[in-house]
Amino acid sequence: MADESHDITFGEFSQLYIVRYARPRLKRPRELEEEIRRHFALWMAVPLHAIKRSAIQAWVDDLAANKGKALANRCHDDMRAMLNWAIRMDYLTGSNPAKNIDRYKLKARDRFVQPGPEFEQLAAAIEAEPDKTFRDFFWLCLFTGARRTNLQNMRWEDIDFTLEIWKIPITKNGDSHTVSLTAQALAILQERHQTISNEWVFPSPVLSGRPIGNPKAAWRRILKRAGIKNLRIHDLRRTLASFMAIQGASQFVIGKTLGHKSVSATAIYARLTQAPVKEAMQQATQLMPKPQ
Repeated sequence: MADESHDITFGEFSQLYIVRYARPRLKRPRELEEEIRRHFALWMAVPLHAIKRSAIQAWVDDLAANKGKALANRCHDDMRAMLNWAIRMDYLTGSNPAKNIDRYKLKARDRFVQPGPEFEQLAAAIEAEPDKTFRDFFWLCLFTGARRTNLQNMRWEDIDFTLEIWKIPITKNGDSHTVSLTAQALAILQERHQTISNEWVFPSPVLSGRPIGNPKAAWRRILKRAGIKNLRIHDLRRTLASFMAIQGASQFVIGKTLGHKSVSATAIYARLTQAPVKEAMQQATQLMPKPQ
């Protein structure tokens, strides 16, 4: 093993990692494979033992400058995990060169579709989308608050039309999650159920037996049509939660809706929950002397 660990390149090792570790154990190995393909190219010919901490830091900094800080942190996380496995499996000796890398602090994103004109523009743009699959997909993003990847992998067997729920078998945090289906969501699903003879709610139009791929191209069309900037697909999930907060829903209820494990994950919506705050303030001020 000593000779193999000395000679193996990162590219050769990454294939071993994918086959022996990622595919059997990770929740979304295909996303890791795509990330490695797109962002790890400069490492492929480098011998595993020759990877230096300074080179990893430069790579992370370059990703942050050109692709975004969140992506840079995520790629660093994956590099560190891969090299930890390399050490455990004796492909690499010594300490992990991906440790003690300077990372980037990220501001919690709070963007959501604003009530009023912006929402009306987005709704019109979704309705004008010629591909019905994507029209339905983005409306369900709004009506369920589910993550994009969970909606892409939605199966009919996970939907109970009687109980009006959708059970997601596994989410980002590793648990299952039950989503209550509103009347609007049910109407879309029932119409699709009548016309689609496939295990997937959103089957791929090109790959038999697979769900749809990344809907980013359709999303760009919709944003261009709506004249809206700086809005991501994930912001639709945040939109449902934000609208709930504006109406006075508690953090517990919002967290239950989104499948959050911790209160801190839902804390960003607390500032929008103004209805009960205003009511309490109104009751308090009624006890105060009135100005003359």
